Amino acid sequence: MTDGHPHDNDEPEVPAQRTTSQISEESRAYWRPIVAAMKPMTSEEIADVAAILRRIDDRRRTSDGQ
Repeated sequence: MTDGHPHDNDEPEVPAQRTTSQISEESRAYWRPIVAAMKPMTSEEIADVAAILRRIDDRRRTSDGQ
């Protein structure tokens, strides 16, 4: 049974274009159903993750001398 969400099916959503990744297909296969079962993130959670990623980018730029 689905709740009408467009991603409620058994087929994994595959991006049209995938960049090179360090994540193995085995890891993807393991995590895909786990993540798919999680509730969507709130706007606040997304903002928190974005802040963390910006800090990581800033540190990488600083360490790379950019």
